[in-house]
Amino acid sequence: AIILLVITLNQVSSQRFGGSSINSANRFTYKNRHREVLDPKTGYAVEWNGWDRNSKAMVFNISTRAVGNGYVAFGLSKNGQLDGADVVICGIGSDGKPYIFDTTGSGRNRLNLDSTQNWKVLSAQRNQGRLQMTISRNLDTCDGRNPMINDNLMHLIWGQGQGNGTSFNSQFVPEGNKPIYLQDPESTPNTSGMQNWRISRSFRVPPRHTSYWCSIVKGPSLSRKHHISSFGAYLPNELARRHVHHQLVYRCIAPEGMDSATLFEQFTNHPGEECYLNDNHVLPTVFCREMIHMWAVGGRPSQLPDEVGIPIGLTQNEYYLFESHYDNPDVRSDLVIESGVDFQYSPQIRRDEGMIIFNGYSVFGGFAVPPQSSDFPIAGHCSPDCSRSMLSEVGSVDIFGVTLHAHVSSRRLRVHHFRGNRELPWVINDDNYDFNYQQLRFLPNPVTIQPGDQLTTRCSYDTTWKNGSTVSGFSTRDEMCMSFLFINKRIPYLYCTSEYPTQQLMTMFGIRNITWELNAHERIVTNSDFPQLVGLPFSEVVNRVNWSPQRRTDLEREQFYGTHAAACPNLNLLSQMAAQAIVAQRASGQASGANPSNALSGLNTISTPGATSTASYPTQVGPYQPPSCQRSRSPWEIRSSQKNQAGLLRGNIGRYPFVPAPISSGGFLNRPKLRFTRVGY
Repeated sequence: AIILLVITLNQVSSQRFGGSSINSANRFTYKNRHREVLDPKTGYAVEWNGWDRNSKAMVFNISTRAVGNGYVAFGLSKNGQLDGADVVICGIGSDGKPYIFDTTGSGRNRLNLDSTQNWKVLSAQRNQGRLQMTISRNLDTCDGRNPMINDNLMHLIWGQGQGNGTSFNSQFVPEGNKPIYLQDPESTPNTSGMQNWRISRSFRVPPRHTSYWCSIVKGPSLSRKHHISSFGAYLPNELARRHVHHQLVYRCIAPEGMDSATLFEQFTNHPGEECYLNDNHVLPTVFCREMIHMWAVGGRPSQLPDEVGIPIGLTQNEYYLFESHYDNPDVRSDLVIESGVDFQYSPQIRRDEGMIIFNGYSVFGGFAVPPQSSDFPIAGHCSPDCSRSMLSEVGSVDIFGVTLHAHVSSRRLRVHHFRGNRELPWVINDDNYDFNYQQLRFLPNPVTIQPGDQLTTRCSYDTTWKNGSTVSGFSTRDEMCMSFLFINKRIPYLYCTSEYPTQQLMTMFGIRNITWELNAHERIVTNSDFPQLVGLPFSEVVNRVNWSPQRRTDLEREQFYGTHAAACPNLNLLSQMAAQAIVAQRASGQASGANPSNALSGLNTISTPGATSTASYPTQVGPYQPPSCQRSRSPWEIRSSQKNQAGLLRGNIGRYPFVPAPISSGGFLNRPKLRFTRVGY
């Protein structure tokens, strides 16, 4: 699960990050006209304009082959199901006049006439066996029944039938559904005149449910710098589409005084290794930290705006780290999967140069979501101190694209933007998040981030669908909370995240120590105040808590509103430290192949702006309220209001049983413990 930032840079003078730059204009050029063929057999297609923010309505042009008095059905659904969907039935009657019925889906196969007819026919015609309808609906019907057309994911559902316009058949089963962000710019790649570069791997997946695999590849042979303008996943068959859950590509940069070919070429024939939680790295991954690509489940190929390119060919020999997440829920040993990434590039240099950083909850951090939870929030922050450090040399940056990333229990994701004592409009929001459709989304109006701003990626989880809890982790069955951001200056940072201190979290559950078990991809309890817990996965410990409403609230407040440890390591500093580790290894007589990545593991000194930096959700700031008519509030808004009224968000610590110890302190063992069931204490 991943959230993505892309940044641009006008001039890149060397392989090291930073250098001179020209402030880019705060505008990017996108295509706006969308066209989706929903049914190739009948040619059922729909067209619309995406991001006209000044319009209060959206117009859809629908065309399909139709026989006799055929009509079209077209609907908007939050989740792809008929129940609760806004469905319109429209056609041309036997009298030659257009007709339209505005209906609401009920259950799996029934339509009920809506008491308010919100859809309008703008034009209709039959031409050479095709029915063409132009219809419109307000973005917000303000009646509380129809899904709003906004930043949220929407599923288009459709169908066809026969009718004379005097009535409609209330029995209806959609012929299909397609997820789409209706108001986003159109970003289908135009590959004409472009060169293609494919990174791919044929890989026998280990017999465990989760593998993160990394290998080093050499870039295309280029005599000068080129720009990548579009990209997409290479998934040649259903096996790849089912088992590959994300793919990342990082540029590898040799530190000063070292040659790229000497450092990386020896690993291009290496089969690869586990990317994380690996005590014996062979690959020099510490030097591969500039992210140039991110893809996750369901993501479609994307075209960057005309002003932005991702640079390749900065040096004669370029190398990249290719990371893939393989999901193997049946723990098969016979899976051999080919997958990769296709890049389109040209020698035409664009105005800006892009890269990606991510924000959210640290991928190594721990959090827990109790069983049978609904709308349980977790957040990770890029703190004001971090943004000041990250932007100290370049000034402000613009976010122009985002990929939201979480796993299967996530329902809502949002990126908050705070400046001083106020919350600005959200960077992006999706109240209908779908793990199976993680699309790179370009922002029609880029969001400017200034030094001292805070970005908070917030996720909401639902565990009512499963028999048990959810905890953070790398597996698809566990959870993440991230946003990948495309920004408009190239800076020496990969991520800006935070996490609730793991030791504090574990102490709440009576856990003194844990270890990571690779094959199970679980945190296993090795020492506890309660001997019955030793040997159990952390997720099972969470299951065994007697979760009263108060305890749920306590855990939520501690994780969401408590003080987090913040991290935003400077990659130039990290590279220098790794180079020093190599020199030290050679001076001490260690083997020349000893990997500096291992020597750096666990060092707090790589954190920026410091190992004791903290972050938290700014509860004293008034929440941003998006413009709307008089309508019902979202569950997040309702819950936040209730908690504010109860004093839970504004420092009323006296009502809270778990008093956080300072992050720098080790004195967590005397904190009150949660009560457990089924273990006898």
